[in-house]
Amino acid sequence: FRNELDPAYLSFAYRWARRQSVRHELSYVILVPTLRCNLTCDYCQVSRAPATARGFDWTEETLAATIAFLDRIDSSALKIEFQGGEPLLRLDLLDAVRRFCRSRFSQSQFVVCTNLQNVTEEAWFFLASEDTFISTSLDGDRGTHQRQRTRSDQSTAEFFANLDHAIERFGPSKISALPTIDVDRPPSSDTLISAFANLGLTSIYLRPINYQGFARRRGQADSGSLHRWSEYHSSFVEALIAYNFNNNAQLEEYYFSQCLRRVLRLDADNHVDLRNPSFLATDYIVVDYDGRFYPSDEARMISRIGQVDLSVGNVKDGIDEVKVGQLNMASMNNFDPDCI
Repeated sequence: FRNELDPAYLSFAYRWARRQSVRHELSYVILVPTLRCNLTCDYCQVSRAPATARGFDWTEETLAATIAFLDRIDSSALKIEFQGGEPLLRLDLLDAVRRFCRSRFSQSQFVVCTNLQNVTEEAWFFLASEDTFISTSLDGDRGTHQRQRTRSDQSTAEFFANLDHAIERFGPSKISALPTIDVDRPPSSDTLISAFANLGLTSIYLRPINYQGFARRRGQADSGSLHRWSEYHSSFVEALIAYNFNNNAQLEEYYFSQCLRRVLRLDADNHVDLRNPSFLATDYIVVDYDGRFYPSDEARMISRIGQVDLSVGNVKDGIDEVKVGQLNMASMNNFDPDCI
């Protein structure tokens, strides 16, 4: 046993303890009211359904059960993220949830993850509320975005017109845009930085293609893709630092910023991917289009393609605490050989 008055040991123990995340009450819920989408991106990681498909939306019973689940949350503050599919296809469901949360919680915030492809006047009115924010995808310049997502000149023009309108109407602080990077055909760092800077967007969250869902049709990542991704990410961060220096700007690569905070600060564990322990189905949870609970969005994607069932109950019957407990046995990385 070490001397409890050993300053070096006490200092280490203090720092170690401060780096461990603690359990918090449920305060963040991802809702998937529809799996239907009006785009057909070949790197879609959730296996979306066609916009005209049937049976991929919440039923009235699922909506009622979801609201009843939200009503049982003890937290006074709640953040809701609407995902899909394209959630704006069921604006009525989004509105029902938002109206309930506003009356039930003292503080509530809403994020709509939308492709901004077809936005009705009713949708613009919904998005205009101060407590509602927009998350969208911007893969870089028009050529890259069209190749990976919109496919046609008309669809590309519609997206950028809607993005410009959203920024002009709401301001860039209300909008986040995330690029998905094909490591085999990535946009140049300067091109990607310029695409965001010219729109007044200051945060860029780089993500490589996640080979789940329909993206599996492209084949799994090869053995060299991780190396190519690391090289691209490193060169992008260097280019971003140079851009900020030369232009007196303050753009960030979001994930790098989170990692840097995690290295330098003891209590920087708000990003769920970097937590340790990362308790599943505790302070955040996902409700899918069919009412099933998932402990994370990645678990939803993997389950969707039939690899393994990672659902943890449903809104009608409640959370499967036994299964959550089994999954949480792997929530710590302290004894993982790679992490040690």
